[in-house]
Amino acid sequence: MPRRGKRSRYLFSDKILAPRLDVSTATLRRWRSRDQGPPYVRVGRAIRYVPEAVAQWLASRPGGGER
Repeated sequence: MPRRGKRSRYLFSDKILAPRLDVSTATLRRWRSRDQGPPYVRVGRAIRYVPEAVAQWLASRPGGGER
């Protein structure tokens, strides 16, 4: 099946996203159960993360080091 458009959309799994955020996959599961982590989508039984949504979530998090 040919790809359409200039960019294809990729989704991150827990195993891909966890190291990028420097957290464990268990932490991602805990965040999901508490509605605290980045937004996710269900694809069948799988949990996936849209990279753009993760970036927006990270940008919305409070930073540290300033008073």
